Amino acid sequence: MTYHIQRSESDLSQWSALFKKRTISNVIMKPKDNITEAVLNLIPHLLRLPSSQIWCDYDEEADVMYISFRKPQHADQSEMEDNVITHYAGEQIVGFTVIGASCLGK
Repeated sequence: MTYHIQRSESDLSQWSALFKKRTISNVIMKPKDNITEAVLNLIPHLLRLPSSQIWCDYDEEADVMYISFRKPQHADQSEMEDNVITHYAGEQIVGFTVIGASCLGK
């Protein structure tokens, strides 16, 4: 689990003592929103994608996520299955549009 350590200017002496003891058990800590864990869990999946560069944009109002493997995509055809539009340049996948993205994975 990852923690965010909160501190203020008045805590400098306490921090100095804690680092000398190599412990932070007395410092007030709170868990992050598991963002780091979620990103780390994504890495094996990202490595299998058809490109080493990925652009993601999320339109919260429309609840649509745009994922591109090229900028610009230059897609010449698209296919829609359920709520996912797959964009192609020739036979190569160059991106996805995911409609209702916030509902996935729940």
